Amino acid sequence: MRAEPLELERVAPAPPAGGEPRARRLLVALAGPALIVGSVLLALRGFAFANLLTNQHPDILSFWLPRSCLMGRALRAGHVPLWNPYEMAGTPFAADAQSGWLSLPTMLLSWAFGCGGGLRAMIVLNPILAGLGTWWFLRREGLGRLAASAGGLSLAMAMAASQIAISMPFAGTLAWTPFVLVGASGYLSAERFDRRLPWLALAALAWGQVAAAHLSHGLVMATALVLGYLVSRLVNEVRGGARPWRSALALGLAFVAFLPLANLAILVPRFALISRSSLRAGYGALEGTLARIAGVQDRPIPTTGVWSGWPFALASTPGAYVGAAVLLLAPMAFRDRRRRPLALAVGLVALGGYLATLTLLVGWSPLRELVLRLPFGDVYLHNPGRLRYLAFLTVPMLGALGLQSLLERPTRDVWRWIGGAAVGWLALPLALGAHPQRFVVVALGALAFAGATKGLLQRKRLAAAVLVGLLAAELIGGALWSSAYGGGTVFLGLEGERHPALLHGPLRWPTVDLDRYLTPGPIAREIA
Repeated sequence: MRAEPLELERVAPAPPAGGEPRARRLLVALAGPALIVGSVLLALRGFAFANLLTNQHPDILSFWLPRSCLMGRALRAGHVPLWNPYEMAGTPFAADAQSGWLSLPTMLLSWAFGCGGGLRAMIVLNPILAGLGTWWFLRREGLGRLAASAGGLSLAMAMAASQIAISMPFAGTLAWTPFVLVGASGYLSAERFDRRLPWLALAALAWGQVAAAHLSHGLVMATALVLGYLVSRLVNEVRGGARPWRSALALGLAFVAFLPLANLAILVPRFALISRSSLRAGYGALEGTLARIAGVQDRPIPTTGVWSGWPFALASTPGAYVGAAVLLLAPMAFRDRRRRPLALAVGLVALGGYLATLTLLVGWSPLRELVLRLPFGDVYLHNPGRLRYLAFLTVPMLGALGLQSLLERPTRDVWRWIGGAAVGWLALPLALGAHPQRFVVVALGALAFAGATKGLLQRKRLAAAVLVGLLAAELIGGALWSSAYGGGTVFLGLEGERHPALLHGPLRWPTVDLDRYLTPGPIAREIA
């Protein structure tokens, strides 16, 4: 009997005691989300850790706080809040488009944290959800951890440092739109029907949350971005031979049709209530005798849009600042051929949103006549400036795509891209007359970014991590400046003199003590 020779197996070295390699992998995987969450908590620490709210936005104390309190009390009592007896002589509540009913975070947090605490938690949660959702979507699209973290952090901190965080309908829109994109990405990537269903359910859930947050402009922006992504990806797959056009068309139509069908419980009551509200007659009805008696100066359906230089505000501090690295790298999103379809989809939606805010389109008679024939078309014309919020979704994504291109191909041609972006975001607004102090942070961030890029081109090991660290530092610094800001209204200097559409100003430190504010005074005690 012949003995077979023994082969020595190649045994990997045993991991150190305590499972450090696995722990290290976990830490690396969670580093980006942890950075996003930690940065938002630092920026919004007054809301997160102190029993404070703000009166910086008129709706917080007069509108959102009472509704959150009513929602929480009803849910804790096991009731569906169909009616609100405290507004006017009583109004429908659950069917109201801005009641928060069927908005899962609003209901859960109002129930769990009570009157005041639920609203504080919502203000903190929305930027966190926006950042994590963007991170998740970018990771699904093949971006590395650093680039995805940069994109998510940029969006989250632009919200947390500015009044966007307390503009509850738009904060909710920005929070949930990335999750619709995550669902769409998973839906198109899955190969079997049963594996597509969970992603389709996620997309429908997130789309419904956008509808619950802002049924007009917010839902339009989210839907436009998702449709742009779907069309771009499916066309690219058909052209590349990965999917036949019939299959692509069926998948796209099924996805788009399922979103509203899955959210009829949100849509049907709200549209039914509109027929009983003043919105039924449209904003044009407000131009009648009542508006003149009330002294209303602004036209309910204006013929002009927003000042064309509003995108420069993304580079301004204090306020909704997205970071120098994101701004300088956004054009490089189109440099990467492999991810160019995604960049084109996001870029074209951003361009469409920008054009839709301008007098060029808003004042064009043929377009106005067409829009006014559409159901609720006057809602768009009433305030086209709301479409500016779309930039806070698209620019961070483009910046993340540009960063990924830089990390994968660190060649000398990047200086041409970065130089052109610096001229557009920094030199051009200053040449047009913008206030220089608004661009101090972005200028310092650009210098630091140039140094980190030089290290990256020299193949220095930690240059990529340093680049993201610098982005985090300037975003956190901008947020701290916003919370400490005690000056007047922040102007960029390019708004114009007549009815300027202001920037998304800094979110100051909250000063309203909730315990004192919610303590009934003599009049409230007498009424009770």
